[in-house]
Amino acid sequence: MRTRTPLIHLHSFAPVLFLLFVLSVLLRPVPADASVNRITDQAGLLASDAVSSLEDTILSLESEYSVSIRILTEQDLNGKSTTRFLEDYFDSEYAAGRLAADAVLLLVSMEPGNRTVEIQGYGICEDLISYNRIDDILDEITPMLSRGDYLTAFETFLERTGYYLGHEEVPFYFTTLFQVIAALAVGAITVAVLLPRDSGRVTTNSRTYLNQEHSGVTASRDIYLRTLVTRTRRPDSDSGHGSRNTGGRSPGGASHSGGSRGF
Repeated sequence: MRTRTPLIHLHSFAPVLFLLFVLSVLLRPVPADASVNRITDQAGLLASDAVSSLEDTILSLESEYSVSIRILTEQDLNGKSTTRFLEDYFDSEYAAGRLAADAVLLLVSMEPGNRTVEIQGYGICEDLISYNRIDDILDEITPMLSRGDYLTAFETFLERTGYYLGHEEVPFYFTTLFQVIAALAVGAITVAVLLPRDSGRVTTNSRTYLNQEHSGVTASRDIYLRTLVTRTRRPDSDSGHGSRNTGGRSPGGASHSGGSRGF
């Protein structure tokens, strides 16, 4: 006897198909569009051929790691901090579809008396371009910016960024140094616990060999006289030329890592 196979109605799968379509749109990275400006040099720090060379490098990194990378230079931030300027830039460019959710931004502000460089990482770049790694990059490029070698500074930024995007940060407790120190500490604790148990019992004390009738030392005591306290001024964390952690969340709600340095 033949059985009839029930018909599968496509409309029953419509909600699932629609959900998959929405997810594919939301999770799709921004393509590496060569027409998008990756260098915005409002401060005029770079020659045109240098801009082209840097943009080619950025385009290559974006294609390899599916992220967005931007370098911005500004002469005037219109009263904004470098942190807020970059956050507003990310929110605006991301909303316009010109920036991926995973992005690395570098801003050099040339405002007189407050020249500052800041780096921020968004999306997966918040972990790959972490606070520690941003500090390392700033350690390298800040002296270059100070002496006016802007092209080398930007090339170094891109080289280090590319390296970090391809290498996840290893937690400190997985490093060889930490494991060696931990092994030595465990060994020392073990010896300290077991050693007293293996030694003989001590039956003498401070009075065993003391002649009570002829000893001239009868007692001792410590007298507290005074405490000397010295104070050192803590550097101002808001100083324009200090190193500052600027991670947080943009006005649009995007979480990011960040660090800045005066030069």
